[in-house]
Amino acid sequence: MNNNQSKVSVITVVYNDVSNIEETILSVINQDYPNIEYVVIDGGSSDGTIELIKRYEYKLAYYLSEPDNGIYDAMNKGIVKVKGQLVNFMNSGDTFYENDTVSKVMKMYDQKSDVIYGDSRRFFRHEVIIDRARLSTLNYMPNCHQAFFVKSKLLKENLFETSYKICADAKFFYDAYNSGNKFQYIPVVICNYDNTDGVSSRNMTLQVREIARIENKDKTLLWKINYTLFLTKLLIRMITPKFLLQLYRIFKNRLKS
Repeated sequence: MNNNQSKVSVITVVYNDVSNIEETILSVINQDYPNIEYVVIDGGSSDGTIELIKRYEYKLAYYLSEPDNGIYDAMNKGIVKVKGQLVNFMNSGDTFYENDTVSKVMKMYDQKSDVIYGDSRRFFRHEVIIDRARLSTLNYMPNCHQAFFVKSKLLKENLFETSYKICADAKFFYDAYNSGNKFQYIPVVICNYDNTDGVSSRNMTLQVREIARIENKDKTLLWKINYTLFLTKLLIRMITPKFLLQLYRIFKNRLKS
């Protein structure tokens, strides 16, 4: 079997995202690569997402809609169902960069590689940024998970740890890198994604704690000192005239009551 015939599994996880899910679905089903298995895992949406997915159900290899225990639990549900050699996660709101992206990746893919990664196009507020991936000991997840293709065998044997709420993917790549798995960089922009209002960008303190836990640094005195400084800086940034005015109004209303 050559690279152009290898099955690629794409998993999309979604929950109540009717305004974005169709763009993601079209991005996957319009890929010109001939051997894509598409799996969609919905968390039990109630906003019309399910009805929209069902329009394209004939294009799906597998579809599930039921409550889950978070994004990584949903991603694990997809992993256990896939049959492709490689797996990519293109979750709701994200898209492949171009219609021939998967084809470009597979032309350069070395089948001895366990993890394949490339570049990404990121939207942040009013900026468009091309993130060039650079792997290192200190940067074991050099791009967002949408920019990775991982051997399904490796994923099935190492499902995401759901005790991590926003960094289970980072934990997976940390373990994969330190276990000696072969990482291959492909100089292709793989995905478009918007992290203006992503989970990690909205919960920086949890992200910092989880990364420290992944790297086994969260128990050290130095980390605790640095984390305290980080929280202090975050608090200082919050103290704006608007914040102080809101605080004043809260206390004023409490005194009146």
